[in-house]
Amino acid sequence: MQKVFIALTDHKRLDEFLAKELQISKNQVLNLIKEGLVFCQKKEVKKGGLALKEGDAITLLTPQITPKPLKKA
Repeated sequence: MQKVFIALTDHKRLDEFLAKELQISKNQVLNLIKEGLVFCQKKEVKKGGLALKEGDAITLLTPQITPKPLKKA
């Protein structure tokens, strides 16, 4: 699954933008980047300090979680 964000204005840093949009810490955003889950304009992001321009499309890939059946006690 993926989530797409569009930068409506210029932003100094991608990590600050995503932290605000996702309501998580910049450190958590950096972990997502390190895991290769963040893309800007369809290119994998390598650094949180990437400067965003108005109209940039940021894609966040989210792994699909498959629930396991509960075991009966």
